Amino acid sequence: MEKATKKNRRGQLPLSPPQREHQFTPAPAVEIRQENHKPIARPESNINYNSKDTAAIREVDNKNIAAQTFAFRELATATKNFRRECLIGEGGFGRVYKGKIEKSGQVVAVKQLDRNGLQGNREFLVEVLMLSLLHHHNLVNLIGYCADGDQRLLVYEYMPMGSLEDHLLDLSPKQKPLDWATRMKIALGAAKGLEYLHDTASPPVIYRDLKSSNILLDNFFNAKLSDFGLAKLGPVGDKSHVSSRVMGTYGYCAPEYQRTGQLTVKSDVYSFGVVLLELISGRRAIDTTKSNEEQNLVAWAQPVFKEPSRFPELADPLLRGEFPVRCLNQAVAVAAMCLQEEAAARPLISDVVSALNFLGDGEGMPAPLPVPPQPNEESVKTGDKETCQDEEGIRARQRAVAEAIEWGANSRDMSCFACFSSEDKKEAKRDRLRDQESASPHRNEHHRVAASPPRETRQENYNNREAPESNIDDNNNITTKEAHNNQIAAQSFAFRELAAATKNFRQESLIGEGGFGRVYKGKLEKSGQVVAVKQLDRNGLQGNEEFLNEVLMLSNLHHHNLVNLIGYCADGEQRLLVYEYMPLGSLEDHLLELSTHTKPLDWFTRMKIALGAAKGLQYLHEEADPPVIYRDLKSSNILLDNFFNAKLSDFGLAKLGPLGEKSHVSSRVMGTYGYCAPEYQRTGQLTAKSDIYSFGVVLLELVTGRRAIDTSRSTEEENLITWAQPIFRDPSRYPELADPLLDGNFPTRSLNEAVAVASMCLQEEASARPLIGDVVNALSFIEEEQDIGSSSD
Repeated sequence: MEKATKKNRRGQLPLSPPQREHQFTPAPAVEIRQENHKPIARPESNINYNSKDTAAIREVDNKNIAAQTFAFRELATATKNFRRECLIGEGGFGRVYKGKIEKSGQVVAVKQLDRNGLQGNREFLVEVLMLSLLHHHNLVNLIGYCADGDQRLLVYEYMPMGSLEDHLLDLSPKQKPLDWATRMKIALGAAKGLEYLHDTASPPVIYRDLKSSNILLDNFFNAKLSDFGLAKLGPVGDKSHVSSRVMGTYGYCAPEYQRTGQLTVKSDVYSFGVVLLELISGRRAIDTTKSNEEQNLVAWAQPVFKEPSRFPELADPLLRGEFPVRCLNQAVAVAAMCLQEEAAARPLISDVVSALNFLGDGEGMPAPLPVPPQPNEESVKTGDKETCQDEEGIRARQRAVAEAIEWGANSRDMSCFACFSSEDKKEAKRDRLRDQESASPHRNEHHRVAASPPRETRQENYNNREAPESNIDDNNNITTKEAHNNQIAAQSFAFRELAAATKNFRQESLIGEGGFGRVYKGKLEKSGQVVAVKQLDRNGLQGNEEFLNEVLMLSNLHHHNLVNLIGYCADGEQRLLVYEYMPLGSLEDHLLELSTHTKPLDWFTRMKIALGAAKGLQYLHEEADPPVIYRDLKSSNILLDNFFNAKLSDFGLAKLGPLGEKSHVSSRVMGTYGYCAPEYQRTGQLTAKSDIYSFGVVLLELVTGRRAIDTSRSTEEENLITWAQPIFRDPSRYPELADPLLDGNFPTRSLNEAVAVASMCLQEEASARPLIGDVVNALSFIEEEQDIGSSSD
């Protein structure tokens, strides 16, 4: 369909919806909107949704898919009709079964994807294509796939020892802990798999989901990388990075990728550093059972990195001190280098492989390495000279790496790696390795952040896990206890009623489209009420759980600053939500996406909208029982009635707040990039103060007219908060933040006070942020001042 003609504000690019929330697609990122009462272009899927799926996959690139095609009945036979006794793992994507192919007798692992799970059709296709084209002894081998009708299955070689997570972090009482040598062997194998993806694959591949549960082990503890649904082709030509919706597994994602959505091979190097630190320490990347100071592994280790004498403190107690201290020190030094905050300071994965090779003899001394038959094309800088690709050059590089890690293990400065002059190797010299990190504009995007804590939400790890009880029955109808207890107060509609209301979902009734599905304007036949009908895409971002969450939340929450849920439909596979119709669309439409004929919002209307949104949040935090954390406050979720009264919408991500003595709730990190509170991204711990931060971002958008993330701007101005922080420290500069479209028409005192409120909401420390009640009071005072000022005029 054609996109409505708009005046793109400040470099805005056309919109297109993302795919699944939990895992992202390999398509270039563009701006994502949930629903905004304006049509946006829908991308074509690589897979259709009928019995011709197999043919559709082949059409993508008939020559590239080398994996075998299986019929569903073959895999059902191989797994004894997917019996429970064959189940060896379960996670967000579905279930993994051990099976035996009848024709060949080969033992395999069959991953049966849940159609409502994390992995959508695009991720399925990516994994089939990637693993059909990539072959290395440190990558899991894809034997084949099945795409019969709605069925999506992947067939891998069977890895009898399961995952690294099973042997390192999920030890059974009778299980022997991994010894030091085995840990380093696994680290080296994983690094070599990554090196193949980065340096040998053409074009290079960014793995994007390296973690302990994705490193599988054969009988000899050889490591193989698995699960390529999130893998992405690296930048080619003059491009320095690829841009994507931010996704992966929380605790392993590189900080710059979370901040900007710009993905490079150095993002994988950071994730590898986390895994290496897990191997050294025996701790999880995120462990919410520990004290606040120790929950995030990297944050806990950072102070130790600065004092090499403390490196042994990081050793896993289960090792009982049975490791070469020098070897451990050097392994910690490598992990610290990989975990540098600045991506450019991290080593290349080939340097990491060289470093880990030197740890292989147990004493950290250089071990001879075979010369690769086809050396890497890249010359290696050692100080001021370039070393060529001959055997002597490769040896020199290896010696330089050995001395770099030796130096790093005894230095507080972790920015140095493989940067030693071949003529004077003892003289350390900083060389911030050139990376693919230089700023490059990419499409404006509200990045959906969706990262799973490694403990609670594991994609597949070959461990038996009980499946969570579904809230939807076999006929896809709501069957929760809440429903039976009449806690769903919203009206239940039949699908035919909503089809009639929207003229059978005609194009002319379409008023918005986004990651969750399409929004139609409709008129209920019985009551004559005009409504907005959100028809969820079954392969979109909102699954059954989010649908049910929104129905339950909005059925029990009633406030004039929350959008009113009139009803829902759960007929068969159909999922629809019926809201009151909001004629003016969203705040985003009037602030960030002005059409040619749209008049910019004046200052008083902006403050009215800010106050309304704050009052809606205040109701959720202070009046709802139990309190509700909204978790997705942003300009596109603030809808407006005819009088510009603000109403919060879209409660699919909302979460009940902490009860009793609990200070927070722990959850999978989700929300919209640019609006998420920093501590929530770091720890997954969610509090009401997380919403306060998001409100601060929205308030700053209202003041400035700028997007939370605008990559059409220079690097220094892409992130709204980062750009505004220096100004927050100098009140005399506050007017610099005013939207130029206001043309100076605002009370300076009122603007200064609004900026002060925003800066308080945006404090790095959650405890320093105000309560929402205090924010409401402050904004009410601003509004009163404006009323007095306007009446005196």
